[in-house]
Amino acid sequence: GKQPSLALTWQNLKKQYVLYSTNNSTDSDMVNNVQVAHHDNTGIARGIKETYSIRLSDDHSELKFVILSQAFLWFIVVSVAIAGYMSGNAKLGKFSGMIFVEAIVLFAAELVWESFLSYIVLRFNVKINYTRKLGHLLKVPKYFAADFLPFYESTILSMFTSLAVNQTLFCILFYRTSRERFPFFSYVFLSQDRREDRPDTLTFQVTEDIMRFSIYFPFKIFVVNYINAPLIIFIPILINNIGDGLAEPVGVRFGKHKYSTTALYYKGKFWNGNFTRSYEGSACVYLTSVIVVAANYNAFTTTQFWLTVVILPFLMTIAEARAPHTNDGPFLAFIGCSFLSVMFFCVP
Repeated sequence: GKQPSLALTWQNLKKQYVLYSTNNSTDSDMVNNVQVAHHDNTGIARGIKETYSIRLSDDHSELKFVILSQAFLWFIVVSVAIAGYMSGNAKLGKFSGMIFVEAIVLFAAELVWESFLSYIVLRFNVKINYTRKLGHLLKVPKYFAADFLPFYESTILSMFTSLAVNQTLFCILFYRTSRERFPFFSYVFLSQDRREDRPDTLTFQVTEDIMRFSIYFPFKIFVVNYINAPLIIFIPILINNIGDGLAEPVGVRFGKHKYSTTALYYKGKFWNGNFTRSYEGSACVYLTSVIVVAANYNAFTTTQFWLTVVILPFLMTIAEARAPHTNDGPFLAFIGCSFLSVMFFCVP
């Protein structure tokens, strides 16, 4: 939304937090009491923080997180590549130029999408809370939906390489120093940078993306590919993207009954912070779960369908409600994939 200019805020806060002290000046003839004006800088800084709902960024902490998280991803990529080369296992895959081309194509698709979302924020004053959810349509699902692209060869190495390339490039673009030097990077980042997440937006995004991928990936390799049931992944993805995507705008617009949750990591502490959700928003997850399962009726047996349509919506709603702030995606992925795996494996 629209906010007052920083210059105007600065001038108002200087007037508000001006202090006067008496300077006793003594000479041979008289004593002069001089009023000296100075400003409460701490009060001004607190006023700016409260006006714009921000807090100062810890660049060292963010840089350390970026380096460690990306080093972890590339360690996995190199390990898988070595294992694939030495074993000759086709499922692991081997390095080739095409793997990096595939990764860049996926990166470019998301970059264009987030640029468009930033455009509608500026052009139509759309809330960032909404565009952030729309951005999730490509963040993690693209690695699994890419199987349907004719040029994409899905192997363990190709998927981890795509994840590492995308995460590293977006970390470079969205790191605070990069955004300050290159306006386009700041422009793209706008659609994802919710006020309540600052200055940890990048940390929240990377954490959620890696956690969601790390949950979907083993289900794809060890369950979906084994029984050829892609809905084990795509039903939770749809519920997450549509149901959880609607939960926030519905909660912001119509949410009258609130409850609180914490973040997985916030202001240097685990399970910290106080973030608001609404029962009206959580109801979107329940309704979406019912609709998505019903739309895929033909993929289930009769027993599987009725058990799923009755139980899964409750499980997904509870998972979304109890999940930490910005990490509801991984919780929905784990609960949804686990339940559907049991259905397809154990229920006739």
